[in-house]
Amino acid sequence: TYQKDAEFFADSDFDREKILIQIINSQALSGNYDDALASYGKFLKNFPNSPNTGIIRLQMAKVYYATKKTQEALKIYGEIMENRENDLSMRLTAAKEAGLLFVSEKLFNEAREKFDFIVKNAVDSDSKYEARIQLANILFLEKKYAEAAAEFAKIAEESKSFRELALLRQVNCFFYMKDYQKSIQLVESFMREYPQGENFQNASRSEER
Repeated sequence: TYQKDAEFFADSDFDREKILIQIINSQALSGNYDDALASYGKFLKNFPNSPNTGIIRLQMAKVYYATKKTQEALKIYGEIMENRENDLSMRLTAAKEAGLLFVSEKLFNEAREKFDFIVKNAVDSDSKYEARIQLANILFLEKKYAEAAAEFAKIAEESKSFRELALLRQVNCFFYMKDYQKSIQLVESFMREYPQGENFQNASRSEER
C-alpha cells in the first residue's frame, strides 16, 4: 500500500517508473505472481519506451514460466531474440533462459537452437563455452554418451575456465557407457589435476561407484 501511495504522489514519470519497478520486484520475490503480471502489463503500457522495458519483459517471462504458462514465456523470449534492435546481451540472455526452459521440458532440438545462437553470436568466450557445455549436456540427456564425451573433451582442451567441469562431465559419460575402467582412469587423472577443486568430492563419489 505504501508503494502504491508513493506511486500516486510521485512528482515525475521517472519517479513513478522507479516506484513501479520496486512494486514489481516486491510482488515477484514474494511469489505474488498474478499481481506481478498485472504490474508488468501496467509498466509496458505506461512506459513503452523505457530503457528498462527489456529487463521487465525478461522478468515477466520468468514469472510466466513459474506459473506454468510456458508458451507465454517462450513467446516473450522469442520476441526479444528476434528483435535486432534489442541489445545483444539481452538477446543472448533470452536465448539462454529459453534454452534452459526447453531442456526442462525435454524439447532438446528447440533448446539446441537457442544455445547454437549463443555460440554463434556471443562476444566473450566464457558465454560461448557455457553454451557448448549445455549443448553437450543435451547430447548426454539424449543418451548419446560417446558424442557428449567427445564434446566435453574438446571443451576441456580449449577452455581453462570450463576444463574442470567438462572433465567431470566426461567421466559421467564413460560411466553411463559402462566403460568403468576408462571412467576410473579419468577420475584418478581428474583428482590429480584438481585435488582441491570444487568438484573434487563429486569425482571421488564417481570413483566409488
